[in-house]
Amino acid sequence: MKYGYILLTLFFSATLWAQSGVISGKLITNDKEPAVGVSVRIKGTSLGAAAKLDGSYRVEGVPQGLQTVVFSGVGYKTVERSVTVSDEPLVLNVVLDIDAVRAEDVVVYGAARRKQKLTEAPASIAVITPSELQRAATHGQLSKALDAQVGIDVAQSGANDFNINTRGFNNSINRRVLVLIDGRDPSTPLLNLQEWNSLATTLSDVQQLEVVRGPGSALFGANAYNGVINITTFAPRDVIGTRAAFTFGEFQTYRGDVRHAGAIGNFSYKINAGFARMRNETLVSRDTARGGVLEYAGLGIDRQPLRDEWLNTFTNVLTVRGDYDFNSDERLTLEGGISNSGNEVYVNTIGRILIPLVNKPFVRVAYSSPRLNVQGVWNRRFTPFPQPVLNTPASSSAEDSDDITAEAQYNDSFFENRLKTIVGLSHQWQRIETNVAGAEPLLSRGNLHNNFTGVYGQAEFQLLPNLQLVGAARLDFSTIIETRFSPKAALVWSPEPSHTLRFTVNQAFLRPSYPDFFRTSRLGAVNLAAAVRRINDSLRAANGASFADTLNFSTVNRFSLGNAGLRPEESLSFEVGYKGVVSRSLFITADVYLNRRRNFISSPLSANAPLVFQPYRYSGSSAALNTFVNSTLTTALQNQRVNPIEFVVANGVPTLAQTPINVGLIQEIGAELGVNYYLTEQLMLSANYAYLDASVLENAAPTQPILPNTSRHRINLAATYFVPNKYDIAATLRYVDGFPWLAGVQQGFVPSFAVVNLNGGYHLMPNWRIGVNVFNLLDRRYYEIFGGTVLRRYATVNMSYTF
Repeated sequence: MKYGYILLTLFFSATLWAQSGVISGKLITNDKEPAVGVSVRIKGTSLGAAAKLDGSYRVEGVPQGLQTVVFSGVGYKTVERSVTVSDEPLVLNVVLDIDAVRAEDVVVYGAARRKQKLTEAPASIAVITPSELQRAATHGQLSKALDAQVGIDVAQSGANDFNINTRGFNNSINRRVLVLIDGRDPSTPLLNLQEWNSLATTLSDVQQLEVVRGPGSALFGANAYNGVINITTFAPRDVIGTRAAFTFGEFQTYRGDVRHAGAIGNFSYKINAGFARMRNETLVSRDTARGGVLEYAGLGIDRQPLRDEWLNTFTNVLTVRGDYDFNSDERLTLEGGISNSGNEVYVNTIGRILIPLVNKPFVRVAYSSPRLNVQGVWNRRFTPFPQPVLNTPASSSAEDSDDITAEAQYNDSFFENRLKTIVGLSHQWQRIETNVAGAEPLLSRGNLHNNFTGVYGQAEFQLLPNLQLVGAARLDFSTIIETRFSPKAALVWSPEPSHTLRFTVNQAFLRPSYPDFFRTSRLGAVNLAAAVRRINDSLRAANGASFADTLNFSTVNRFSLGNAGLRPEESLSFEVGYKGVVSRSLFITADVYLNRRRNFISSPLSANAPLVFQPYRYSGSSAALNTFVNSTLTTALQNQRVNPIEFVVANGVPTLAQTPINVGLIQEIGAELGVNYYLTEQLMLSANYAYLDASVLENAAPTQPILPNTSRHRINLAATYFVPNKYDIAATLRYVDGFPWLAGVQQGFVPSFAVVNLNGGYHLMPNWRIGVNVFNLLDRRYYEIFGGTVLRRYATVNMSYTF
């Protein structure tokens, strides 16, 4: 019987193979060069191939009959050819025209959770295309690929420490922008922020970067408060073959990555690995007691030495992905990987913290089709060693956390495609533990577990052929904050093809982080022994030697404490925007917005302490003696440069406290303008400008300033010359006007700066590229956030080989 099944299987396989054919040929450009890197697909099936170095390709097992062959690749115009396949081999040679990637050809996902043209998206959105990413791979820093884009605020605080934000109120640990990699949120569960140096991918494996500017909670939930960064990596079938690259440069930089992808029938796979090493020579010790220096005025001093081995930063990445394509539109994906990085120094609200080692494994399983998309993800973050807080003596932190998320989304259309709908459901479970690795617990509660559930929907209705109404809403339930409702409405008018005007109203929220609620970070202690001894002597002298109500402390611990009464930050946004393509050579985007932020979550500050905790007041004796005791303590604290307003009773104990609060109502007015002009098919000039003004309308703590931590004026100018598979060169000028900065203990002014960046590449052969990148070409010494490292020129050389 067993042999019968085998024979039957072989018979049907042979029959199906006999009913299929082979398509092969050669692809060249209009200047008769081989078209390298072109993908060949049989439309409506999972069949395809990639063009080899000489432009040749071969697709086997193509069903007989009428078929459509699609040829596409970065820098080429997409071509479709209809052919009739028989049992005789078919030769199909194609000439591909070189074409710059233009705005009307770019497809995005993040604006509406469905694929649509950039010019039709109902949101402000910037896109980094594959050709731009190919150039950015020369330096390998994904964050830096964004810093010349309109409306995007990239603030670098160290060698590999970045904070990326849009539309104001950046922070040294910014978490107001949601980051997704193929739909997976890789942020740290503890803080909800993104560690850009520990992404489990390499820049060369990123297919497209999208940044949606403005609130996105109506579709994406809590962290999409200021926007969404959507990162899409290559599917295995799109990059069949092997690519290897190596980078070296200043500061003893060594970086390498290799990717291999293949296909066997409907199954395709991809293995991607990379490493990076760098000597962080711009990082200096601020421990002035041990020979450290303060790079600029106003910095706080470190109280722990900076060890030499901590200057050697490292990152290792490994991901493995397998896809099973049921057809060209339906796919099952299983992916897993890990990033391993360390010796990074981050600037946060309580000072500078060193991360000796962090491990971040993940697993992702996803099913995608035109209508139904389902995904499940597990992320973990584990720090096996304590993380020293440099500005506090012997203080450290650590984290062991898990995040499991499942999401399902269904898309449909009605009334001859005039109505497009999306409904979705997501559930997230998080576990947080900070009492690990011998570090001091960061949180007052251990082994925290919380659940977050979101239900969302969107409807896009074509009122007229050129007028569209968009409505979206989301309900978020959780075990840590009250239920939140986030609506969105937009009206999109297209007076002409490739021109859209829109008006959008958005409401969004930002969930307080776990430390905002439960932090217990020890900042040190203040010795009050002499003052307490004098006070107790006076109390016994006035009340008798047996008087018992004396002070029973000689030192007072100083803490950064959470505030369990915090409410989510809220934002109501009104926006008018325009996107348009003029004669295929000029792309313009312009946006004006008004944001009103309520319940703004402040940094942990001294001035907030008496608003959350009971101020410490001695009251155990006569009125005159009580006044003496309290004034003596106040003077003793002032003599040690401590604000007496911090002196409170927390958890029944006299404590010096700093804590966050919700601080009222803030209004922002902003404008963003971007222009891309194709002077020729190969030469593009671009310019963009961002303006932001913020005013405080209400402040629950008038003594505490509220600052947007963003420049009022930001300008980027760029010129790019690009010939596919030959050479490219790009130069950018970035100008940021000076602005004040306040984030916890980091308070000062960031002076204006202007930097020139240069990037270029040359194909020694179609498959061998050498590239050069120079950040800060003129070696200007500057810093981008107060408390951050002084930045210098950084030059790298990259070589990549594809086979």
